[in-house]
Amino acid sequence: MKKILPINQSPYIRAYTEYAYPDAIMSSAFRIGKSMLHCKTSENIGTEWNWDKNSGHYIIEQNSFSYEEDYLEQPKVKHIYRKMKDKDEFTIQINYQQYTNMWDYVGLFIDYEDKVADSGNEHIALIGNYCGSMFLVSEGESEQDIFLEHDRKDYPVYMRIIKNNMEVEFSYSLDGKEWTLAKVYKLKEENRQYVLGIQISLLARQYYKWVFNNFINLRFDLNEGSDMNYCNLMKRDSKNYT
Repeated sequence: MKKILPINQSPYIRAYTEYAYPDAIMSSAFRIGKSMLHCKTSENIGTEWNWDKNSGHYIIEQNSFSYEEDYLEQPKVKHIYRKMKDKDEFTIQINYQQYTNMWDYVGLFIDYEDKVADSGNEHIALIGNYCGSMFLVSEGESEQDIFLEHDRKDYPVYMRIIKNNMEVEFSYSLDGKEWTLAKVYKLKEENRQYVLGIQISLLARQYYKWVFNNFINLRFDLNEGSDMNYCNLMKRDSKNYT
């Protein structure tokens, strides 16, 4: 399948032609554009849902929403959530997720209602879609990565939470038909109100990391150099890129 490399037609750096090409890649809309997330949901994100007050702009439509953010703003974890029912089910279909860093993710979580506003990245349980070719399941501070057979994920991808009384199942799918059970979590406190929600944790837009950590190190060295993968986790400053 043919893939087109997204570039910025008007890169920030133009004075030196040898820098213009990597800068055109680093400053493309795919890397630092306002559009962060497009997804469909199994129900409307309506008045029973709560948003935390962190910066950003949500576009809510029938059974779908998008999220936008200016790359100059300080990135923060975002939560959208509602109360859970005794028997509950929620599915998200992610059609686009900006590749900010291979370890950044968008996820579905469960948590206590009185804790979620201050929970950050840590919840009772969560399933997440990494920007890289993995999924994530977590329980409190404990995390497990789920590696896929391929280096890249093709969108859309799907995640689902099913609650049956005190038992919650977390699943993911690459086609919306065949589901893989990633985790089963048993709720521990019957008398507390639980919520389920969507977490947006896209925090590491890498343009400035490139410029200040790696950009001046771009050179060709057949023996020491490593492949330049502009969408991957940056290596340390001492590494060179071919």
